[in-house]
Amino acid sequence: MAIKILLDAGHYSGYNVSPVNSKYNEGDRMWDFHLLLKTELEAYGITVDTTRSSKVTDKDVYIRGTAGKGYDLVISEHSNASSTQSTDYPVVIVPFNNKITDLGEQIAQTIQITMGTIQSGRTMTRTYVSGNVTYDYYGVIRGAVFVGTPGIIVENSFHTNSKMTAWLLNDANLKALAKAEAKTIANYFGISTYKNSAKITTKCQFYKKSNIAKGSYCVLAKGTTVEYVKDQNNGWSKVSYNGNTGYVKNSCIDKGTSKYKKGVTTSKTSLRTGMLVAKSTDTSVVAPKGKKVTVISSITAPDGRKWCQIKYKINGKTCDCYVVKSKVNME
Repeated sequence: MAIKILLDAGHYSGYNVSPVNSKYNEGDRMWDFHLLLKTELEAYGITVDTTRSSKVTDKDVYIRGTAGKGYDLVISEHSNASSTQSTDYPVVIVPFNNKITDLGEQIAQTIQITMGTIQSGRTMTRTYVSGNVTYDYYGVIRGAVFVGTPGIIVENSFHTNSKMTAWLLNDANLKALAKAEAKTIANYFGISTYKNSAKITTKCQFYKKSNIAKGSYCVLAKGTTVEYVKDQNNGWSKVSYNGNTGYVKNSCIDKGTSKYKKGVTTSKTSLRTGMLVAKSTDTSVVAPKGKKVTVISSITAPDGRKWCQIKYKINGKTCDCYVVKSKVNME
């Protein structure tokens, strides 16, 4: 069954300027983030819509929630604020009916690991009582629940914490966070296949074989989105479009960031489950010098150290883990 998710960027443009870094405001940055998350979720084949078409406009939060009728989930993306600058924990606010708490806990943990927060990720509920009836306090959750859809608010750490704010201002970090949250959400719904998308840059034939004599399915127009499968290393790329798998010339396709980068370890290096030693578990695996690895993203931790998130096979299972960036050369 196809999964449908409604994404909400919590506030309008310019809202909630960080008191520790004036370059950051929650409205604009979470708008950017929810669009990145949309792209990543769609790569798993999930149908994704947004509550607003423009970041400069606002909409009643309850109405945003009720717009989730017929969806499997409503997610409102935010960054948090505190009077204590050291506070950095991620928190996911879930409905008090407890139906989506497991996903909330998984997302909170994912944010903690990806952002390297000192404090643990967590979930919470907030309610109020009216006429002896208990309601969810936050309008977007209350509205979603009213139309029968689970709704959650995701607080991606605190924009009152200088390290976390600087982290969120880094574009590469924001993309890595979107990728990590999307994977957690997709896995929750039982989806594990990530579909790399690519754009056709110029009108071209979509061939059945990487050989012109074998004929073509159709002509692909410039700007057409296809699913990128792999580079054939012969001047052609294998792609999928409209249910057919075939080939286009490499000169006609822009793989962008859809294809993971390749790297080689420059020395023996320990693999970790997180970026910060205080919040990282050693996998007890050491990658040898010269080992080819798949690099998912490059991330700067709050302490300033640079890391690569990589895919690595451990005990026969491919896992996501971290290595110090200086120990990986990009191919």
